[in-house]
Amino acid sequence: MMGSVLHLPLSSIEKNKSKESKSSTGLSVVDIYIDGKLKKAHLVDDKEKGFGIFMHSLILTNSARIISNGNEKLLIASDSYEKSIARYILSKGFNKPLIESLAPKVSELTLNPDKNLKASAYLINESIRLISKGSTEDLLSKCSFTLLDSKFTKLTRKSLFKINNAINIMMNKGLKVYALAVKDIEIFSKMMDIENISNHMSLVALIGIGQKDYIGTN
Repeated sequence: MMGSVLHLPLSSIEKNKSKESKSSTGLSVVDIYIDGKLKKAHLVDDKEKGFGIFMHSLILTNSARIISNGNEKLLIASDSYEKSIARYILSKGFNKPLIESLAPKVSELTLNPDKNLKASAYLINESIRLISKGSTEDLLSKCSFTLLDSKFTKLTRKSLFKINNAINIMMNKGLKVYALAVKDIEIFSKMMDIENISNHMSLVALIGIGQKDYIGTN
């Protein structure tokens, strides 16, 4: 999994003019750990080398539905965490339905015996990408690589220290932390060994969600 990563074409991104706002009592995406740095979520943009794969992966793993109603965007989600992620996606100007249409889901898999960690396989640029969003405890155990400078690099003691430090900082703020990981697969079959294909994934980002508005300050 070393080397450059697959991206959806940036030309497929359309700026969303929605003025979607959040309730002051609702959840928000507060912090993001990406490219080896922990940042306020609203400061994460395309200056980050991993921004494209991060946003595409976040969109594809988000179960919320976005429905246009005139100039407004209606969000339908199974829980407030998924809804907060959908709001964040809208705030970054991405067209979620368009991205989803360009990367069709091929299959959905359960990655652990407890059935609380799932992944989906998507067709991207004629290749298969496995994407999973889950708890750091469940998903980091599947990761052998991390995304740095648009390349998958081997996890080291130093990078693991930075990742764990970022998790602790977010948890100490009272945030719920999700990990986002991917793995590119040359050949995919539903008959493949799940344990084998879900190992050696690459950590793309950590997402901290909580009560604090993501446009706030520390």
